[in-house]
Amino acid sequence: METVIRIIHAASPQGAELRLVVAAAAVVLAGTRLSKYGDVFSEKLKLGHAFVGLIFMSFATALPELITSSSAAAVEGSPNLALGNNFGSIFFNVSILAWLDILVKEKSLYAAVNRDVMVPGVVSMAMVALGMFFLAVELARPGFIPAPFNVGLGALVIFAAYAGGAGFLRHHDEEHGGAGDEEPAGHSEVSLGWTVVKYAGAALVIGWAGVNLARAGKDLSETYGLSKSFIGTIFLAISTSLPELSATVTMVRRGFYDMAFGNIFGSNAFNVVILAATDVVYRKGSLFADAATEGAGSTGGTGGGHVHMVTGSLAILMTGLVVLGIMHRPSTLRARLSYPSVLVIALFFLGAFVTYLLSM
Repeated sequence: METVIRIIHAASPQGAELRLVVAAAAVVLAGTRLSKYGDVFSEKLKLGHAFVGLIFMSFATALPELITSSSAAAVEGSPNLALGNNFGSIFFNVSILAWLDILVKEKSLYAAVNRDVMVPGVVSMAMVALGMFFLAVELARPGFIPAPFNVGLGALVIFAAYAGGAGFLRHHDEEHGGAGDEEPAGHSEVSLGWTVVKYAGAALVIGWAGVNLARAGKDLSETYGLSKSFIGTIFLAISTSLPELSATVTMVRRGFYDMAFGNIFGSNAFNVVILAATDVVYRKGSLFADAATEGAGSTGGTGGGHVHMVTGSLAILMTGLVVLGIMHRPSTLRARLSYPSVLVIALFFLGAFVTYLLSM
């Protein structure tokens, strides 16, 4: 794997800023195509749009986070860059829903969505809280959680929790008859096999971009003297969340509100699973334990792991506000933003500012 990644580095733009811009552009283009292929899968496999958004589309749009975090940890040797990427993506993803409130005319976005999407919202909160729990334990006492074969026990628990959550959500979808917005059939002449081939091609582009985003993040942190936690949380997280942004904007504009919420909630849950998968390919030890202590020796502090507790806790709070908005269905305020969106956006800027201060 390391040899392949080094070849990719050599064949890619060499400046950190240029590498970041080109890779981010590739993520947007490929991520948009992946979303369209997911729509074909929805029709061909006879699955509801809400469930497809929750599982399949969230997996597709989270591919940059998967490749970027794996590369950051396994090749670049930066556990905090990996955790910052995923917790930062979760943090940014929730804010996407708040900004998209502006696109819905005559009523708030929360009033347009089916209340059933509160269930995956709560599941995503539980997954994020689980990831934060294992990080908090390692911050309190690094190495406390057993790591058989250099894989933290927390990673195995996260895998099991995600599998259980996905099964529960599938059962919930079947019980409610796939309720939610559904698109009229429009892919009857499209081949499922050919769509899979194009899906794989787009995934390869995402993989190339992910490797370069991780390298650009490491180079930028060294060039500008910013912590890897801050670079991962801000630059990498927003760049790798561009597919979620592109796909979710398209869904909202086409009136597929349930799919949009399912995509964001599913991506956030899957981002926690990505941390578990990254722990598997990170062979130096437990990812969470090493993130808790990375940088502590050089700074005399406790490392950069505390930054992720800030973004993770705010992401849970922001998701809770979104779920509250779905439950309450508020009227729209000025500038076509309802009160949950105003609060979520305010928390996003607060979190970004605090993260920056903590990185100084």
